[in-house]
Amino acid sequence: MKNLLIIGKDSTICQHLLPKIKCPYTAFTKKEFDVTDHGKIQNFNFAPYTMVINFAGHSRGTFRGPLENTWNNQLDQIMVNFAANILITKTYCQQKPNGSYMWFSSVSTKSCRPYQYVYAGSKLASEYALTAFNQEYKNFKIITMTLGRVVTNHLFNTFEGTRSPQECVEEYKKSPHKYPEEIADTIAQRIEAEI
Repeated sequence: MKNLLIIGKDSTICQHLLPKIKCPYTAFTKKEFDVTDHGKIQNFNFAPYTMVINFAGHSRGTFRGPLENTWNNQLDQIMVNFAANILITKTYCQQKPNGSYMWFSSVSTKSCRPYQYVYAGSKLASEYALTAFNQEYKNFKIITMTLGRVVTNHLFNTFEGTRSPQECVEEYKKSPHKYPEEIADTIAQRIEAEI
């Protein structure tokens, strides 16, 4: 039986995705499954799941620039965007060598502005490491999704509440962007194709 584990169900995209999923799933909020709790990851039973989907991502404070953002935010970006992906992949593959792991990268890995270097670097590190991992463990499938700019609460969190939700929406409109409904459709189609 196909069965999904979803980490980060409180994300905007995931909220649009859940009604489209056609197989059984278990979904955890950030509080229920904190990806910075590495002991929890290592002790979690991933074996029952055909696919694990990780929506966790962190860019809080990036707008402040590399020198003004707090070290806490920068360390958390590395732990959420890089270390968590590695630990989840490792633990899941140890328990289920033929599973599928889906995670979300960023367009900033290809074109990074100086103020984004920790966020983009942590996403790029995951891309690099997980590509190498997939070459070694060929029965385990890594699915990297790069979505582009999607109108969600991501920018509001990045700006740490210093801009209103409407100001964040206006910021999205300054460059090509998509909406969570269409992205959820894309992800749902990819899930159906993979499992």
